[in-house]
Amino acid sequence: MIRRAVSCVLWWLLASLICVAMPLRAEVQGFPETPSLSVIVSPEEADWWVQGQILVVVRLVSRHPFEALSLPLEMPEGVRTIELMRHRTREERSYAGNGWVHETRIAVFPLSPGPLTIPALHATGAVAGGTDGPVRFDLRSEPISKEVRSAPAGYDDPVWRVSTGITLSEKWSKPPDTARHGEILRRVVTASAAGMTGAQIRLPEMRRTLDMAQADLETTTRTETSGSGIIGYATRSWSVEIGEADVVYLAPVGLSYWDPVRVEMRRAAVPGYRVEPAPADAKAIAAQLMREAEMTRKNSAVLLGLMLTPIAALFILLGLPWGMAWLPGRADLSLRRALARQATPRQALLALETWRRAQSRQPDALLDALRQAEARLLDPGWHAGKAPDLVRDLRRAAREATLHRLRERNRRLLVSLIGPPGGLASLRHPAEASCANAGQAKPTSINVQVHRSEIRRRS
Repeated sequence: MIRRAVSCVLWWLLASLICVAMPLRAEVQGFPETPSLSVIVSPEEADWWVQGQILVVVRLVSRHPFEALSLPLEMPEGVRTIELMRHRTREERSYAGNGWVHETRIAVFPLSPGPLTIPALHATGAVAGGTDGPVRFDLRSEPISKEVRSAPAGYDDPVWRVSTGITLSEKWSKPPDTARHGEILRRVVTASAAGMTGAQIRLPEMRRTLDMAQADLETTTRTETSGSGIIGYATRSWSVEIGEADVVYLAPVGLSYWDPVRVEMRRAAVPGYRVEPAPADAKAIAAQLMREAEMTRKNSAVLLGLMLTPIAALFILLGLPWGMAWLPGRADLSLRRALARQATPRQALLALETWRRAQSRQPDALLDALRQAEARLLDPGWHAGKAPDLVRDLRRAAREATLHRLRERNRRLLVSLIGPPGGLASLRHPAEASCANAGQAKPTSINVQVHRSEIRRRS
């Protein structure tokens, strides 16, 4: 018994040493003193097919770091390529030593059948580690050729798909076996395919059956990349309305594809359903309609608010100057404080001049009001108790001038946007319009003015 236990322990130690030594030897062989270039194509043994993925892995391995490197990648014509991994140099550490790996990965998709050759690659550069400086290298790989095959005769699906594996999954808004008459369900089917883009999957239509109605909602696709190739995803959704029959059949959704590894046509699908719907729930339908109506009302209110917000902001911006015209400004308050004090006529006139300078936008419209204010200040009966009335009169004149200026500005804005009222005819003088209607010549007021000035000069 003891001998058997010792024998098992020795065999276990020997197996452990072999498992540890093999990767160490592989690491030692993986980092040669001089750089090594390799091009690995997958699938290597299986056939190449039209639109099928061919994975090309380019590796440049060296025990010493790269000082300079040039590795252009040239792909043949008649193929579509997707870069899976950009040119990247990394350091790898192990018990057998350190090394440097420069690697890139490309997915190649032939577009037509016939011979296809992955051309030879040419790598040049230098690595550190030499006694006299960097050691230069010049490496070439061997071209790889193989025949690209077209779709076999037995493939009967209208869409040609090449993938090592396609899986389909589905989601329902509600389990089909709990559906009721007249209820609308949502079915979402998602397909994932290795070695295909999402646009290449092309999920088929859900077959229509009796006593049900369906509508195609949306289809989305996306493609992800990894070091082992691409993976495509396609999602398609339908709305399914359950009819009034006692039994409703929901069709399966499936697709066919060609497996290049097994060299056979395969199929992926989600199952169909036999549904015995329950009678319609009037209360549930009414509640659903009320919820939809409430949601529609809220959405309408939000949309109306979004539409009215810029209009309200525009009216606020246009009406703000009108509102500001009715409020006393800083100059008005300063004039009232200056006149309320027992100021001399000279001080009162200086305060009035300061107020006039603050009204720089409409000085001409305030001339009459300013003259009347000067006369009241120079009146012997003037006293500080009359200051509020004077400031109120000046403020009223400034407000009327401001409102007149705003009206004129808005009128010019409307004319520039929609044109003058009544068209171009409204711009004509009434005398010109009557003369034009009567077929008479226009009166030349300019010539009349010239004649009058000439008469004055001569006299």
